[in-house]
Amino acid sequence: MSLDTISSSPLHTQPASLTTHSVPVEHLDYKYIEKCSDLKYLEKILGVLRSGKEGIYPHLTEFCEKHIEKLDPRSRALRKENFPATSASFSKDEWDQITNELQTWENEIKINDVELNKQLFFCNDVNIPPVRGSNLTYSGDKAYSKTCHLPRSYQDWDKFDVEKECAKIDETLTTKESAAIIDDSLLKIQSKIDTTGLTEQEKVVLANREKDKGNEAFRAGDYEEAVTYYTRSVYIMPMTTAYNNRAQAEIKLQRWYDVLSDCERVLQLEPHNTKALLRRATAYKQLENLQMAHDDINAVLRSEPNNMNLNVFFLCLDIDSPEDLCILYSNRAACYLKDGNSSDCIADCSRALELQPFSLKPLLRRAMAYESLERYRKAYVDYKTALQIDSSIQAAHDSVNRITRLLIEQDGAEWRQKLPEIPAVPVSLRQHHTAATSSTHLHKENDTQEARFTSLKTEGNELVKKGQYQEAVGKYSECLKLKSDECAIFTNRALCFIKLKRFAEAKQDCNSALNLESSNKKAFYRRALANKGLKACSSDLQEVLRLDTSVQEAQQELDEVTALLKQQRATGSPSQPRRDITITEVEDDDEEGDAVKSSSDGEQKSTSQTINLQPSNAYEFGQALNAARSLNDTAACAQLLRTVPPDSLPQYVSTQLDGHTLSFIMKTLDTHLLASEPGVVYQLLDHLHTTERFSMVLMMLNPDERRQMTQLFEHLCSVDCEDFSQNDIKNLANKYI
Repeated sequence: MSLDTISSSPLHTQPASLTTHSVPVEHLDYKYIEKCSDLKYLEKILGVLRSGKEGIYPHLTEFCEKHIEKLDPRSRALRKENFPATSASFSKDEWDQITNELQTWENEIKINDVELNKQLFFCNDVNIPPVRGSNLTYSGDKAYSKTCHLPRSYQDWDKFDVEKECAKIDETLTTKESAAIIDDSLLKIQSKIDTTGLTEQEKVVLANREKDKGNEAFRAGDYEEAVTYYTRSVYIMPMTTAYNNRAQAEIKLQRWYDVLSDCERVLQLEPHNTKALLRRATAYKQLENLQMAHDDINAVLRSEPNNMNLNVFFLCLDIDSPEDLCILYSNRAACYLKDGNSSDCIADCSRALELQPFSLKPLLRRAMAYESLERYRKAYVDYKTALQIDSSIQAAHDSVNRITRLLIEQDGAEWRQKLPEIPAVPVSLRQHHTAATSSTHLHKENDTQEARFTSLKTEGNELVKKGQYQEAVGKYSECLKLKSDECAIFTNRALCFIKLKRFAEAKQDCNSALNLESSNKKAFYRRALANKGLKACSSDLQEVLRLDTSVQEAQQELDEVTALLKQQRATGSPSQPRRDITITEVEDDDEEGDAVKSSSDGEQKSTSQTINLQPSNAYEFGQALNAARSLNDTAACAQLLRTVPPDSLPQYVSTQLDGHTLSFIMKTLDTHLLASEPGVVYQLLDHLHTTERFSMVLMMLNPDERRQMTQLFEHLCSVDCEDFSQNDIKNLANKYI
């Protein structure tokens, strides 16, 4: 039979000659297994593959398992035998942990057994019944027969009266059954438990069990039963949790003195128990002992300062004045009014007015609530009362006019006679409210001024972003009319003046800003820009860098100004008068050589005076390096590189490294240091390539700068030195070239 013939045959058929786990070898094929949908037959194929009878094919076995899993994920054939875990099944740390836990458990069991054996099962004072028969006494005079009693004879049955016994049974059936006696005392849970013979461990377990019963009763709302179970738990073994829980149940039952007693017991065991302090504070508050409650809440707040519930409770203790309670009622009435709960709003407003009569906000809110309930007469009275207090409330005037029209339509011309009496507001309250109103207007005016100042400042900033500096100056000037002590406004207007090239006014604004804030970096920097326009800015730029070394703009401006000043000094000013120099004739060439030498020494001295060749930090090194590069002074750069340890060079040069600086350093190393100190050159190059952004700077070099770098390494290869070899130079050159 060919493979195609076998594959075309029905998949669920099986030759009769096959045994349970025997299948043709041709069926052990990926294509056949993939096409087969007979689950039972696939399980037989899997059994043959697992048995290894026809060979071991792990991938084919896995393929068959996945196909069976697609057909029936819960197939029994997919079950694999898991052998018991051994030490080889775990890592060394996991097995050590398991072994240590077992040994610890075994040691604890042994210790507990020893302690149980040492304990006396019964103490001497325990009320235990005596051993049976231990108090029985026998008298020696009485004789006991050793003969056995004979059974009764059959003749005794002749004396049995059947009729008499039947009559007794009938009498028993006819008698009325006595009523069931219900003992209520059995239903009452005892508050004490007999713990005779129990060990300490058993008492702990039993006490926790009774406490859990109390928790269940508390959650069910049966606080009496909860108190009973907590009492049983405390009787077995006193625990702080049981006392605390019983105090909470007693709070629900409003037994405040019992709460205090339980909390005191908890605090004797744990002086800083938070729950006990809180519950004792609650009891003190209900007993109107507010000072003690205040102290307890303070103690809890010291341990939990961020507990918002405690802060609210603490505030509630302080609310004992009618004014504060009036505000609370009025605020809650406002919430009710917004929710449409007019009835509760009226109730809270009435309570607030009882505490503080003629309070304006409760009157207005109650009037609005009355109006929403269409009780127009009472609303009219409240509105008129509020207008007596403050006649400037426009909403109250509008409401009065509206309600007046409604009352005329409802009651006719005699509507005033049907109104309740409008109370008269005392004059003192009116004056007080007038003063309060004036202070309110003052606050509103200040708020308006602050809002206008912020608006003008924002508009000025937007105009600066758009480049409209003249309009921004106007906005900032208006800001200064409102607030003349704002340092930021002066610096912003100074920026606008600089953009408009009005340097004198910019300098004046910067001076005003520095009078307000002596260390303002923006003021120093912008005054430097103004002085730059006025040709005097280096001191301000140095002050900016002293305050903050990270201001790159100030550093660039300072470098530019320094270069300009040096150029100006080098060229000299044409307006300065020239000095007359006396020329004397010399007899030999030695004096001329001395003059040239003194001239070069003077130049070197002036250069050393302008460049700091002993930098103490990265900032000073960067300044000195930039100055040397701007003057193209390779000798100063060489002396500067000698002062820096090679391993510290990346930190010193990291903020200043660019293409021009790198090329200048290479030129200095080639012309000044290579001939005399090749080892130092190698060490500097070995550390320089570790600088941040070095690879980026290397990519930006032009061909001339790359040629100069190649020449440096060629010259370095031609030098013999013990500090490095030719291979070291080649490896280092690969990082540069």
